[in-house]
Amino acid sequence: MIDRPSIFLIDVFLPKDRPFDHHPMQRRIRIRRMAHPEHEAFFSTAGDLVLSKLEGFRQGGEVFESQRRDVLGILRVQGDVLDWEDLRRWAAELGVADLLERAREAMASESVSTPVGA
Repeated sequence: MIDRPSIFLIDVFLPKDRPFDHHPMQRRIRIRRMAHPEHEAFFSTAGDLVLSKLEGFRQGGEVFESQRRDVLGILRVQGDVLDWEDLRRWAAELGVADLLERAREAMASESVSTPVGA
């Protein structure tokens, strides 16, 4: 969904009836607006979003570059705090373990080739 005035983009993932889809609902993060605490929304964790995007990338024939860029962006910002053991376990179950490893390798090679402060 896109809110055109603010250019705010929201990815919506409809749950299926499988164990993984119950996992994000249990781990979701509640956010309340400071100005209006009665307004709240729930968001997926960064790790669950990575897994959903990798699955979408695989299901789309691995051609949607925006999904890949989103995953790499999340890993850049949140990679140090992600639960990699949990990510690997669910990635294997979803059939995207190879994509997760490729994304992790891309991040590792990017951090080696990028000069500090660049």
